[in-house]
Amino acid sequence: MNGGSPDLSEKYGASPLAEHERAVRTATALLLLEVARESINFELRRQHGFTEGQAATVIREASALVPRPSKLRPVRRRPR
Repeated sequence: MNGGSPDLSEKYGASPLAEHERAVRTATALLLLEVARESINFELRRQHGFTEGQAATVIREASALVPRPSKLRPVRRRPR
């Protein structure tokens, strides 16, 4: 069907940078959903083939991207 040419996905693997970016996006989304870091670590190792240390590094990088709730200061009102 494809004229005997090999499938491009077999010939060229995913770029390590693209794979890393995908892993960071996955970890960021899971952190926003408040999933436990151990579960995120397991999923990154399972889906992307990272070691435990590499997955922990990705999680730390993703946690820097998650917006933190700012501490609200009390409203200052002027006396009347």
